[in-house]
Amino acid sequence: MNLMVCKNIKKLFIAFQNLADFVFQHKDFYLCPMLLYNETVGIDKEIEQEWLQWMKEVGVPKTMETGIFKSWKIYKVLHDDNEGSVSYSVQYFADRIADINLFFEKFAPALVEEHRIRFQNRHVTFRTLLEEV
Repeated sequence: MNLMVCKNIKKLFIAFQNLADFVFQHKDFYLCPMLLYNETVGIDKEIEQEWLQWMKEVGVPKTMETGIFKSWKIYKVLHDDNEGSVSYSVQYFADRIADINLFFEKFAPALVEEHRIRFQNRHVTFRTLLEEV
């Protein structure tokens, strides 16, 4: 084998070894399953569009500005039989439980209170934390 090819193979092997070492040292970040923080909100039908617009323009952006979550989605619950309200699932995705704990401690109280005051007596919310399996 050519000496130059051997040197390049050795460099490549060292690079892969360094990458493997780095991933192993940071496995809590790179190898964790995705976490989903879900807020299921039942909102009065009379203010459904107002609430949805507020969530897209204010609520979700403020939550994402915390830097905790990587992405988000909103889904409308289709099998809701309550005539006076409609339900939505607001989903925020994160990589680490430590980040979500920080969100609950530092950011969630003010965000929850702002939503509660804005839509007082017109909504019900329950929260769930899920782990990808």
